[in-house]
Amino acid sequence: MGLMTSMMFESHPSRFDFAETVTRVQEAAKDNGYSVPQVLDLKSHYNDEGKPEMGRATIVYYCSAESGVDITRDDADKPMLVMMPTGVAVYQTSSGEVRVAHMNFGLMRHMFSGVVKKALSRSARNMDKAMANVIAG
Repeated sequence: MGLMTSMMFESHPSRFDFAETVTRVQEAAKDNGYSVPQVLDLKSHYNDEGKPEMGRATIVYYCSAESGVDITRDDADKPMLVMMPTGVAVYQTSSGEVRVAHMNFGLMRHMFSGVVKKALSRSARNMDKAMANVIAG
């Protein structure tokens, strides 16, 4: 993983098998200030598109209405909609390890100011809490 990728995205091993990790990630959202508007089985989607086998990968979308409303009040901040809702990826590596990845909001908040910085700070805290019982170590 390149430096920028390792900074912008956090990836951690899961404590659980693949299916249980997906379930736990969904449950963790609801317990930590997020709703889950969509769960996308990316492997099935790519297979349906005729693409070759890619390994197990599911994206659980986390949505924070509070942060979303705060961020989109100002038209200047609306381009951030491209990151909303945010995906939490559960994937299996070629060696069989189950991992969970998400954006590093703790780092990202330093690139912004005002309500966006506040919303990203809140997202960083909520994401850390949500992942605490899913990721290993």
